[in-house]
Amino acid sequence: METAVTPSPVNTKIPIETLKPSSTPEASQSPVNDDNGDLPAVSDVLTQELLNKVYKQEGEKVAYLTFDDGPTPRFTNPILDILKEENIKATFFTIGTSVEHYPDTLRRIYEEGHGIGNHTYSHVFKNLYSDPDNFLEELYKNEKVLQVILDTDRPFRLVRFPGGSFGKKMEPYRKAVNDAGFVYTDWNCISGDAESVKAKSPKELLVRLKETAYGHSSLVVLMHDAPNKENTVKALPSIIEFLRSEGCRFELLPGSR
Repeated sequence: METAVTPSPVNTKIPIETLKPSSTPEASQSPVNDDNGDLPAVSDVLTQELLNKVYKQEGEKVAYLTFDDGPTPRFTNPILDILKEENIKATFFTIGTSVEHYPDTLRRIYEEGHGIGNHTYSHVFKNLYSDPDNFLEELYKNEKVLQVILDTDRPFRLVRFPGGSFGKKMEPYRKAVNDAGFVYTDWNCISGDAESVKAKSPKELLVRLKETAYGHSSLVVLMHDAPNKENTVKALPSIIEFLRSEGCRFELLPGSR
């Protein structure tokens, strides 16, 4: 039985852009939505119900920085440099085709203590969302790619749906994911770096993040380390500075390590 709570999605419309199967990862973006999740340490004991509590934490403010659609060395590496300098750990939802192209960048993410989530193998919407079995097949395939490259048998069962998991049409996919032992998370705060074809400036990204951060004590922040995300890199120090000024501490998403 699915245990995900009903989220309060970010009020925005995002164009869906996909990574074509025959292309390199130099052209993928991901849109936006939101979900709701607590903190066990090990993915083996993580459940959807526990993860949903992340969004309902009260008291001390917590920010979970997340990056989708990588890795891409040109943008992932400078993001990692900034996170290292700021002593912050983030969660990276990686695409299998990108991981296969850039295994060393994936290894760096993992070796520096960041979390890794499963963002499907191809990120191709027409394939992923044609049937729940296809979606699961992509999760299993990406999980295997991650295990081989990182030389580990640990599961990679923390999932983010390309485009988000919301809406009635996604019900069979959410159920299939939970029934297969995966858990999924979305977001409740965005920088807007995938909201439009025209890239937002670093200042605009910060403004958008401030708008969507309002009213939340626990923030799951969506950003991207996909190709063409130069302004995300430029905005990241200001985003971190703002979140710290709001009293946030930074954490990995449960189940990402």
